[in-house]
Amino acid sequence: MDIVGEKVASLPPGLESLWCELHRRLSSGQPVRAVTLGPLDEEQRTALADFFGHEVLPDAVTKARLDEVERTLLAATGLTVRVAVGPIGDRRAEQRRRESERDVLWDWLFGHEVVRAQPALMVWAESAKRSGLIAGSGPKR
Repeated sequence: MDIVGEKVASLPPGLESLWCELHRRLSSGQPVRAVTLGPLDEEQRTALADFFGHEVLPDAVTKARLDEVERTLLAATGLTVRVAVGPIGDRRAEQRRRESERDVLWDWLFGHEVVRAQPALMVWAESAKRSGLIAGSGPKR
């Protein structure tokens, strides 16, 4: 186990749902201020209360503010949330990249001399694009 793993493992057990939800939301490419957790079982509620130093258990469905998690985690381990939860992707940027690649493919197909010379092929290509034939590339509903 590396040093980050050791520091995260030193925290109260039962925080997995917090780390997973933080990772999922931070990887969305959207701004994150808080995450909703739950329904949480007794162990998870106790872990959250211990982590934040609260005397009262949180509700079974609760919110955790990112700034509060960040402060508490830094004080306990010296780690930031982004380091603790592992590599953060950007699903939104990845989606834009895939859409751009599909657009290039459709542009190539519609611009191909054989397709342009055959009206039936142009109708087929338009139908294929509308139906989402290539990786769900049709219009969003």
